[in-house]
Amino acid sequence: MNGSGADVYFRSGSTTVNGDIGKPFQNISEFGNTAYVGPVRSLYLTNGATLKFDQNSDIHAVVFDFVNGGTLDLGTSRVRFYDYEFIDIDETNSGTMHFKTTIDAKSRKHGYWTFKQVGGERDYYGFNHGMTSVIVPTVLGTVQTGSNYIIIQDADGRTLVNTPSVVNGAGYIWTVSNVRCNGGAYNITDGVSCTGQTDTDGISYGSGYTNIIITATNQNAAGSATGVNGTRVQTLATYSGSDPGLQALSQAVNNLTSDADIRKAGAQLRPETTGNTAQASMGAVTQALSTIQGRTDAVRVASSETGTGVSSGETLKGLGVWGQGFGSTASQKERNDVWGYDADTYGLAFGTDFKVIDPLRAGLSFAYAKTAVDSTGVRSGSGQDIDSYITSLYGTYSGKGWYVDGTLTYGIHKYDAKRHVAIPGAPTQTLNADYSGQQYGAKAEVGAPLAVGPAVIIPLASLAYNNLKQDSYRETGDAAALEVSSSSTDSIRSGLGAKVSAKVATIGNWEISPNGRAVWYHEFNQSSPEQTSSYAAGGASFTTPGTDIATEHFNISLGLDVASVRNTTFSARYDADLADKYISHSASLQMRTEF
Repeated sequence: MNGSGADVYFRSGSTTVNGDIGKPFQNISEFGNTAYVGPVRSLYLTNGATLKFDQNSDIHAVVFDFVNGGTLDLGTSRVRFYDYEFIDIDETNSGTMHFKTTIDAKSRKHGYWTFKQVGGERDYYGFNHGMTSVIVPTVLGTVQTGSNYIIIQDADGRTLVNTPSVVNGAGYIWTVSNVRCNGGAYNITDGVSCTGQTDTDGISYGSGYTNIIITATNQNAAGSATGVNGTRVQTLATYSGSDPGLQALSQAVNNLTSDADIRKAGAQLRPETTGNTAQASMGAVTQALSTIQGRTDAVRVASSETGTGVSSGETLKGLGVWGQGFGSTASQKERNDVWGYDADTYGLAFGTDFKVIDPLRAGLSFAYAKTAVDSTGVRSGSGQDIDSYITSLYGTYSGKGWYVDGTLTYGIHKYDAKRHVAIPGAPTQTLNADYSGQQYGAKAEVGAPLAVGPAVIIPLASLAYNNLKQDSYRETGDAAALEVSSSSTDSIRSGLGAKVSAKVATIGNWEISPNGRAVWYHEFNQSSPEQTSSYAAGGASFTTPGTDIATEHFNISLGLDVASVRNTTFSARYDADLADKYISHSASLQMRTEF
């Protein structure tokens, strides 16, 4: 791009420069002669325009103005600006000038700007013209701590007026310094000796030059973040793609200065399907299975040797039907660097069972549960609505002094997810996703009813297995949206405890029987699986570590059965589930009848 005594404007948008701008004077003494071939009279960069350079270039201009800010995208090129200010031309500089440089660690090249005044009065105090400047580095590859790069040079050695700031980026923290070297055409003596000195890429400090230098003091904590929340921050901190939204997020996380802020950012960038969602989904199924447990507890008749039944108001007849409403509230506090959640579940279950042979009864149930999961702490505003559809095949077998209950379960979960991301320095974002999950489970419980006066005490043991498969999904909404792979979570849980019931009164045709249950559960699979994700707009994939889950759970329940001699029973039940920083309260009301 060449000019001769004309003005050149870059008003907005982005322009790529493939060569020099303007030409040098053929003869300095010919200034004012209309026959000269000379520089651009004035070069204007206005209203945030970007001037990009894809090769080493020279700019020859009488003056360079920028109005309302702009960007010089130097890439890995050297750009030399020659200022021919022979006459008094007022410069209009406003806003902020951004100097973007790409540091290519492999080729040992980076973009830098040099300034040389060819004519006019030399202004010792005008280097950089007092303008507000920001250096924006991007790193390709990895640079070592202490690596330094000349970004702006004044070949006349003028005294720096305003030190540019630097944006922490590409996974590094940068510092800005200036070095004024002795010597040169003006015999500067108040600088330092720079003889033979170069930066990391071999660019000379120059005799009599003033250099603005950036130095990688250490890798940004965001670029080396670890733990369950670290990988998403690392990926953003080292992002080198072209998506503007991810660039803004990358800039934001690289500007975070404390481990606490980096940890918070990592928590917000975490996909929803790990940990909390799996726990809430399985909790809904557990609620549905407790309805079956209530049914089998109430109709079981102990062996003829004890002559004692759990509920003497009911007997194993032919066909039984039942229906139950249930609801629960749960709270999981922050645990092992994973922020918690609050969950509310409500639902309806119904079923039917029949006598196969005298000691064996089998049935089928269906349950629907609606769960609202609200994340807490720094993930406040995120959460999921889960619709669960659960079908179970169940049975109970009563032997002489013992029993065994069994359940096979299949559930479908529909997820409507929302994730809130609010990282300082970047726009607040809300990401959305819809996806599904399937759950398979089996449970067996054995017990031995013991008559103790008017009560029946039943020591029990159980073993349950559940597998939750959650489909892959892609979030929508903004730059922080994730593309998340499918996952599979296994749970193997044993239980040891006892339950007790007793008939305490008969009122008319109704028998009143309170009951209670206390069970200790041990989880053998203590971690959710790792999950692979990537930002939907691009960039490398990353792995989110599985989160540790509570190993020990304690369940306590209290209930009341009101049974009629006509084989209709109403049951109310309260359950509390306790674990490390976790508590759940649930209640249910069931009605059943025998035909």
